[in-house]
Amino acid sequence: MKWLQGSADNKPGGASSKKLSAFWTLVILISPVVWTWTYWAYKNNDWSMLVPVLTILFASVGSFLAINMYEKIKGKASTPEELPPS
Repeated sequence: MKWLQGSADNKPGGASSKKLSAFWTLVILISPVVWTWTYWAYKNNDWSMLVPVLTILFASVGSFLAINMYEKIKGKASTPEELPPS
């Protein structure tokens, strides 16, 4: 629980808020839409939107994770040396 609470501050050792945002966006926002569309496509035997649906899914999750990676590579993410003493 303490690890999860660490996503709200910049101290080392906690969960990454960007990664948690990407995960919960996938679980809460994207998954229900994809499941609903999959059910509809199966019932109607119409898979014509499969490529756009998968493209949007991968692009959105990839963009969330790319933001985190970009900040780490460019040194914009907070590091323990930059953090003020608590």
